[in-house]
Amino acid sequence: MLWVIDVETVSFWRSNTRASDAKYFGLHLQMTELNYNDDNFVSIQAADAHYTGLASSDDVTLAMYTLPSASATAPALIWGHANGFSAGSYLPFLQGLSSKFRVFAYDVRGHGGSTRPAQPLSDTLTFDSFAFDLRIVTNAVRAQLGEPALYFAGHSFSAAAMFHLGGQHGYAPWAAVTTFDATMLPCDVPSVKAEAQAGTAERIARTLGRRDRWASIDDCVATLGRPGVFDNWHPALLRAHCEATLRPLADGGYGLACAPDIEAGVYAGVMDTRPYAGLPKFSAPALLVAADRHAKGTWVADVQARASERLANAETTTLAGCGHLMVFEQPALCAQLVMSMLES
Repeated sequence: MLWVIDVETVSFWRSNTRASDAKYFGLHLQMTELNYNDDNFVSIQAADAHYTGLASSDDVTLAMYTLPSASATAPALIWGHANGFSAGSYLPFLQGLSSKFRVFAYDVRGHGGSTRPAQPLSDTLTFDSFAFDLRIVTNAVRAQLGEPALYFAGHSFSAAAMFHLGGQHGYAPWAAVTTFDATMLPCDVPSVKAEAQAGTAERIARTLGRRDRWASIDDCVATLGRPGVFDNWHPALLRAHCEATLRPLADGGYGLACAPDIEAGVYAGVMDTRPYAGLPKFSAPALLVAADRHAKGTWVADVQARASERLANAETTTLAGCGHLMVFEQPALCAQLVMSMLES
């Protein structure tokens, strides 16, 4: 795969830009598509979940997964994943939650088993797109189950999309929500906003240069699990992530199910202050879980307490020693926090 980034990338972020204008300012991509072995990839296999394809309003097909549940009358939980990941990345974690919930998870557009959105990605990878996709998934769950007690839990930008859907678009049918480092750009803290924008520009550049193919799943597990990378992840989740985010290639080996331009496009699209700005209109009870700023946490960790103060009914907690990928580092503790919604 060939990526071409023009020189304007170094000035990616345009000053005095409206929050809704988070786009690829000066960024131009060219790519040769990976030749996948088939078009039927799913991030959670049929043995572990039932797949449903859901049509979005712009011709994207969303992959939704229904996990087996210990109880047909348990409350429903919808899970949203982080950028570059997929629903299946969290499979052992979600299976643990199935003891208390009927768990539904989905692959965000361009990730896992969901199809790519159309170009330009600056128009199809936005918080509005992510929020409306979540609404489609939620409506599908409600159509299947009727009107159950409905909860949401999610990680990173998917959690922010949920807040955006409720705060800016008035759709929040949740009995309660739990979010892990929800990626919300603040509109009232210029220093944090500037740090976020600078860090995102660097992250996009790294993403576009990312390795996009592997000889085997084991090769990916060994590489990502080496010291200094994801060696602090729970081993079962490390393997689940590799299996869920690599698609077989026609010429052998495996390629990223979420192409680097999609992941980069999401990073660009979430530089939007509207999810944060809309928090005062979000009324569902919320627990915001923050990473430890001193343990690979980022500016996102700093925003969680501020975001909680803007919500009508919320609290926040910090997971000491955990970075942004806390669910993979401490899955049992994170599962307990999700399950605690049932106690309130």
